Amino acid sequence: MKILVAICSIQLFLLLFLIVEIKSDDPAGESAVQAIDEVGLPNEAFSMPPAMDEERLRQIIREEVGQLNQEDRAVRQSEDDVSIVATEDPEIVAQQMEYVAQQIEYYKSLGSISIKEMDELQFEVAKLDSEGRKQMMSTLFKAMNAGEIDGRLQ
Repeated sequence: MKILVAICSIQLFLLLFLIVEIKSDDPAGESAVQAIDEVGLPNEAFSMPPAMDEERLRQIIREEVGQLNQEDRAVRQSEDDVSIVATEDPEIVAQQMEYVAQQIEYYKSLGSISIKEMDELQFEVAKLDSEGRKQMMSTLFKAMNAGEIDGRLQ
């Protein structure tokens, strides 16, 4: 332990020594400036671009946020469209609900579900209307929490 402390203190001392030496040899980076002057590069190459004014930045931010909101609305609308299509025929909805319920019961009887099977089950649940999705996911969560199905959600 004493050796480690000694090595650490030597390293710290050498690091501080190097920092002091570097700063004392070239305090303002004069050699770099001289090298640039010798090459003859124009000062414009190293100048900063003009700053944007506050109003222009606000306008850009508004445009970006507006675009994100439009994309979000489009995604929500497409999800709503899928739900509307799924809920049009009550007989189909009942068949889909029954199928998913049977799948959950099947995995309960097995006691486990693979990742691929979970993905397929979630795909089937996604086809249901919102109330059906809530009900089937609740059933699945209860079975997993009770230890009846051993698996992972993704």
